Amino acid sequence: MEPSTFADFVENEKERLATERERILAEQIGLQEQINEIDRELAAITAYEATKAGKTASPAAGRGRRGSGVRTRLLSLIGERTGGISRAEILESLGMKGNKAKEQSVSNALAALKRGDQITNSDGKYYPAEA
Repeated sequence: MEPSTFADFVENEKERLATERERILAEQIGLQEQINEIDRELAAITAYEATKAGKTASPAAGRGRRGSGVRTRLLSLIGERTGGISRAEILESLGMKGNKAKEQSVSNALAALKRGDQITNSDGKYYPAEA
């Protein structure tokens, strides 16, 4: 069906983009689950190697990449927004609004990125750190 007015065109385009965004978000979640599975397998291998060598594996063994997925996504999103981006906008963009655990994960990642001087914040908005 051909849109008859510009308003129809805009509405169709909004629906198309929303559908595409949902598809990509679902794909992204699937990829993150695959990364998490690989991280668990690497942690198991590390624990096995430590046991074989006669050492006790620490509880944090294999967690070297913990949180890096969220941090990478945040750095990318913050870098895309030249005027800065608020935490609420971040949660909305990542589809995490309303999920308390994911919201806390974002808050923790933002704090870690700020501590690591990778981002700054001012007036409630986050910006990439000056290079």
